[in-house]
Amino acid sequence: MRAPVALVLVTACAGCAPAGTFSRAPLPGASRNEIARVTQYVGAANEASLLRLLKVNFYKAWLTEFGPDAVPPTVVNFHLNPSDAVTLDTVAAGMADGEGSISALLLLQFTPEAISALSQSLSVAEVQRFGAIVNQYQAPVRHRIERVGARIAAVANRADITFTLDPAFGLNAGAPHALNAKTVFVGPQIVLLTESDDELAAVLGHEVAHITQGHTRAGAIRDAVVTTLQVTAMVAVAAAAANSNQRLSQQQLTASMVGAAALTGLAARGAVTASGYTRDNERDADYYGIQLATAAGYDSVGAARVFTKLAMLEKGLGGQSAIPFLVDHPGGAERVVRAVKEVGRLRARDGDFFEEGLGCWTVSLPNAKCTTCCSGTSICLNDCG
Repeated sequence: MRAPVALVLVTACAGCAPAGTFSRAPLPGASRNEIARVTQYVGAANEASLLRLLKVNFYKAWLTEFGPDAVPPTVVNFHLNPSDAVTLDTVAAGMADGEGSISALLLLQFTPEAISALSQSLSVAEVQRFGAIVNQYQAPVRHRIERVGARIAAVANRADITFTLDPAFGLNAGAPHALNAKTVFVGPQIVLLTESDDELAAVLGHEVAHITQGHTRAGAIRDAVVTTLQVTAMVAVAAAAANSNQRLSQQQLTASMVGAAALTGLAARGAVTASGYTRDNERDADYYGIQLATAAGYDSVGAARVFTKLAMLEKGLGGQSAIPFLVDHPGGAERVVRAVKEVGRLRARDGDFFEEGLGCWTVSLPNAKCTTCCSGTSICLNDCG
C-alpha cells in the first residue's frame, strides 16, 4: 500500500528540536514539525518485506558477480513467466521465489566462529566443503564492500582503513571503539538493504566518519556467541549443503526452520546493540558520511534513500527498541529530514529536473515515491505519495 500523499515544507530550521545542539558538523536543521510530518508520510516495512528485499538483492548481486546464467545451488525451482521482460530484477525475483529449504540469507549468516563450531558434529571434509560454499555466497557482498569502501577511504585520505564483511553485524556496520581504529566491519544485510553503490557509500562513509572525527567512546562489542539452537540449525543446513542434498530429513528440517527464525530475526534487527556513540556523534557521522560519499563520486541521494528505508523499518518493526543498534542513533525521521536538506543543498544546481528555479530529484522507495525540490540554501519541498 502506498504512503499517503503529504506536502512538506522543509525550511532552514524554525523551532528546531534541541537534539543536535552539540554536533560539530554544520548540520541542516530538523524541527519537531518536520520530523512529525516525515514520520507521518514514511511507510512501514515489516520483517517479511525486509527479508524479501534482502533475498532479491542478494540474487542480483550473485548474477552481477557470476554472470546471467549462473543459478546458485539454493535455487531449486527457478522459472520465469514467458510474458515477463527478462531483466536483472525479474530474474533475481524469480530466484528468490525458487529457493529450496536452504536460504541464501542463512548462508550469509555463517561467521568463522559458527563454521568452527560445526567441527564438533561434521567431518573435516564436510566442514571444508561447506566453508567453500559459504565463501562463494559471501563473495558478491564482500567484493562490493571492498570496492565501494576503497573509494571512500581514498577521499578521506585514509588508505589504511580497510573494510571487512562480518556476518555477526547483520543489518549494521561499525568500527571498533578504540584509538587508531582502522577496520570497518559490515554486516551482509546492511549491504543488501542498499540497492545501489550510492546507498552503500553513504553507509560506509558514515562509519569512516566515526573514525576520522575521533569518535572513540567505549561501546558495544561484536557478539560472536553462537547459541545451541543456532548451532543445531547450522549443522542441519551445513550437512545438506556440503553433501549437495537439498532434501533434509524431518528432524533436520524442523531444526533448520526453528533456527532459521532466530537467524532471520538477527538479520532484521542486527547482532550488535547500541554503538556507544552519542546521538550527536551519529549526526556528525551522517553529515560527514554524505560529504565523503559525494567526494568519492557517488550520488548523495543514496543517503536519503537508505535513511528512509531504515525509518520505514523502524516504523514497521515497532520502533527503535526493536532494532537494538538504532537505539543510540537519532530517530529515523530526523535523519531523513537532515539528509534530504543536505542532499538538496548539494544537488540544487544539479537536479534531475528544474521547476521554478529549484533543483528537483525523485527517490523511489518500497512504499512511496518522493519528489524533492530544493534551493541552494537548503529550503526544500517534499511531495511523497
